[in-house]
Amino acid sequence: MPTLVAENLSVENFHKLKAEAGSAPDPMETTAEKTEAMEGAHEFLEPSFGHPYIDRKLDGYCKTIVKRPWTSLCSCYLILFVTIFVGLFGSGVIIVPSGFYEWYVKDDPSSIHADMLESARTNDLITNTTERSTVSFYQLFMYENQKEGSVFTPSNLQSMCEFEKSFYDFKMLAKDSKSISDFAPAGWLDQDICPTVLDYKDYCLLNPHTKNCTVPSTDPYSWSGALSVVYMFYGAGLVTPGGGWDCKLLDQATVDATANQLAAEVKSEAGQMAYGFFMDKHSPSKGYSKLTRSAIAVAGPLCLASGGEAGAGKCFDFASGGTDLFSDQSLSYSNNLLGPWTVDALAPEYKLKDEFQHPFFFDDIKGGSMEMYTFSLLLQNWESQRLLATDQYMVVFSLAFVYLWLFMHTQSLFIASVGISQIFLSIPASIFPYAMILQVKYFGLMQFLTIFIILGVGADDVFVLMDAWRQSAAAVPEQASEEATLVLRLKYAMVRTTQAVFNTSFTTSAAFFATAVSPIMPIATFGIFSACVILMNYLLVLTLTPCAILVNERSETKGCKPCGCCCAPGCGFGQRGCGCSPPSAAASGAGEAADSKAGFAGGSELELGGLENGVNVEVGGGPSGNPTDSADASPPPKGDAQIGGSEGFFRATLLPAYLKAVRHKPFALGLIMVLTGVMVAGAVLASQLEPPLETEKWMPSNHMLEEAFDLNGEYLSGASDQYAKLHVVWGMQGLDERDYNKYDPPCSCTKKTGCTGWEYSPPTCRGTVKYDAAFDVFAPATQTVIKDTCSSLASWPCDA
Repeated sequence: MPTLVAENLSVENFHKLKAEAGSAPDPMETTAEKTEAMEGAHEFLEPSFGHPYIDRKLDGYCKTIVKRPWTSLCSCYLILFVTIFVGLFGSGVIIVPSGFYEWYVKDDPSSIHADMLESARTNDLITNTTERSTVSFYQLFMYENQKEGSVFTPSNLQSMCEFEKSFYDFKMLAKDSKSISDFAPAGWLDQDICPTVLDYKDYCLLNPHTKNCTVPSTDPYSWSGALSVVYMFYGAGLVTPGGGWDCKLLDQATVDATANQLAAEVKSEAGQMAYGFFMDKHSPSKGYSKLTRSAIAVAGPLCLASGGEAGAGKCFDFASGGTDLFSDQSLSYSNNLLGPWTVDALAPEYKLKDEFQHPFFFDDIKGGSMEMYTFSLLLQNWESQRLLATDQYMVVFSLAFVYLWLFMHTQSLFIASVGISQIFLSIPASIFPYAMILQVKYFGLMQFLTIFIILGVGADDVFVLMDAWRQSAAAVPEQASEEATLVLRLKYAMVRTTQAVFNTSFTTSAAFFATAVSPIMPIATFGIFSACVILMNYLLVLTLTPCAILVNERSETKGCKPCGCCCAPGCGFGQRGCGCSPPSAAASGAGEAADSKAGFAGGSELELGGLENGVNVEVGGGPSGNPTDSADASPPPKGDAQIGGSEGFFRATLLPAYLKAVRHKPFALGLIMVLTGVMVAGAVLASQLEPPLETEKWMPSNHMLEEAFDLNGEYLSGASDQYAKLHVVWGMQGLDERDYNKYDPPCSCTKKTGCTGWEYSPPTCRGTVKYDAAFDVFAPATQTVIKDTCSSLASWPCDA
C-alpha cells in the first residue's frame, strides 16, 4: 500500500492528499475540523506542570502506579482508613445531637439573658416541686367539621371522646411496642428509663394527697382533661370510677344546650377569654363554631423509671416543657408515651398506613363528619426524627444512582466501585483536617448533608479523569514499550485533571469557606466542613482513581481472567464477555492505535498516528491499490462523528450547527439580546428576594402535624404554649462563660453519652450566672422600682 509522508501537513496539502485518494474536500467542512487537522500535524508536547521538580515527582508517581497498580491502590486505601480512624477518635470531634441551642447566637443579649435565667433556675433556685404537680405540656386535639354548620353534634362529640380516650386510656407492655422496637434509640427497651408497662397514668397530674391521677369529680379544674371540650359536654360523668372514659352517645338536646351557651359566651370579650380556646374566629358572627379543640395535660416534673417500674428512678425539680427536646424527661415523654400511642394505638385504630414516603400522618383521621388532628411540639420532634430516619433511604438511593451512572460512564464495575467509595469515604476522612488541623470540633446534623454535595462534585471529578485517560489514547504517541506508553498516558491525564479539577474544587471550597463568617454556628461549621470534603475528594481523585484505572487497564491488556459474572477488573461492560480469551499480539498492538486514526469513504485512510515522524497518509484499499467495496473497507475511523454519548452529539452535531448559525449577524445579535434580557430579568427578580415572613414549614403541607399547626391559629384565643413568657428579673449582673464550649452548645459531650471529645462538658458549660452583690430586694428604693414595673406591665400596650 503506497504511503506518503509529510513533515508539516498544511490544510491545503491535507485536502490535496484527500483528493488524490479519491475523496474530494468537503465544502461544508467546519472550522472545528480544520483546526483539529492542523493540531494533529503538530509535534506532540509532553504534558508538564511547568516546574522541573513537580514534573519529576509526577513522573515517579506515574511510574509507581503503572508498575504496581494494586500495591498503590491498597496503600492509598490504608492511608485513607488511618486518616479516618485518627479523625474520628483522635481529633476531639464532638458529634452533637440536633437541638436548638446551637442555633442561638451566643453573644446576643437575649441568649445571654436566657442562659442567666437557666443557670439560676437549675443551680441556685431552691425548689420543692412535687412530682407531676404541674403541666409540662399539652397534647392538643383539634377538630374541623367537613360540613357547613356546627361541629357540635352527638355523633361528632362521641368521635372526639373516642379520639381523646385513646390517649388518656393508653396502656400496653413495652416489649410489645412497635414504636420502641422500630423508632426508639437503640437499646431503649433495656434501659432503666423504659418501664415495663407504658401507661398514660404515669404522666397524668397527681392529686397531692392521694398520689393518684386527678379526676373531675374531686378536681374539676385541675385534672388532666380540664381543657377537653369533651369534658364540657359530658361533665364529671366522663370518667368512670375505674379511671377510664365513658364515651356514650349524648342526646341532641344536651348537646344543643351546651353549644348554644358557648356561642352566646364568646360574643363578649370576657367570654372570649374564657371560652375562645374552644371556638373558631367566626363563631361570634355566625353563632356557631365549625372548629373546636381540646388539650390534655401531660404532667411534670417526672420521676424516671428504674428497674422496669415507672417513677422509681431519678426525679427532676422542674417540668421539661414542650421546648426541651432532648432531656431524659423529654425522651421519656416521646419514647414511652407519644411514640407508642401514635404507632401502637392510633395507627391501628384509625387504619393509618406507614409506608415508604407515606408516613402515618399523611392519612386523614376521620370521625363523624369531622377531620381530626393532634399536635404537640414533642410529638412533632418525635415525628421529625422518625422521618429523618426514613429519609436516610434517599441517601442510599442517591449513592446507588451515582454508582450506576459511574458504571455507565466508565464501563467498568471496578472503577465505579472505587469511585463511589472515594466519594463516600471523603466525608469521614475530612474530619481529620476539619477537627485536627482547623480545630473545629462541632459535628451536627447539617454536616451529614454534605453527602448530597459531594456525590455530584465527586462523580464529576471521576468523569474528568476518566475522559482525560480515554483521550490520551489518541493524543499520546506509542513509546518504545507498553509501560512507557501507559506512563505517558497517565501523566497526560493527571496534568489535565489536576488543572481542570483544581479550578472547580478551589472555587467551590472558597465559596463554602466564606460561610465561616456566619454568626450562626451550624451554618458556619457546615461551610467549613463542606470545603474540607471538596478538597479531600480532590486529593482522592488524584490518588485512588488513577490506581483503579491502571488496575483495570493492565488486567485488560493481559486478557480477561475467569470472572463469573464479569465483575472483576478488566471485565468492563461492553468490552469482553465471561470466559474471553487473551487478545492476540496484533490486536494488542493495534488496540490503542485505532483510536488515533481518521479515514475516508471508499477505503482511503488518513493516519494521524506516529506524530513524532510526521503524518502518514495511506492511499489505496486492497492489494491492487484500488478502492475496495464498502463491505470490505476498513472500519470507519473514530472521528468526531463516532465519539459516543453526549460528547459525540455536541462535537459532531450541536457545535457545528452553532458555529454555522453565529456567522449570521441577525442570529448573533438576537442571541445577545435574549441573553441580556435573561440577565436583566434575573437581576430584577434577585433584587426582590426577601426573608420568609412566616414560620418555616419543616414538613409537607399535607402532613397532619403541619395542618394542625396551621389550624391552631384559627381560634378566638390561643393555647397556653402560644403565648410568650416574659421574665422580669432583678439582681443578676452577668454570666461567667469560662467553661463554655462553643462547639458543644447543649453540653452533650459527657461520659454518659460516650463523647469522643478531648474534654467533657460540665453541666454549667453554657455559663454560670453572676449576681449583683449590691442588690437588696428589701430596700425601699428597690421595692418602689419593682412596684412601678409591675404597674406599668399591666397597662403595657400589646401592639406587636
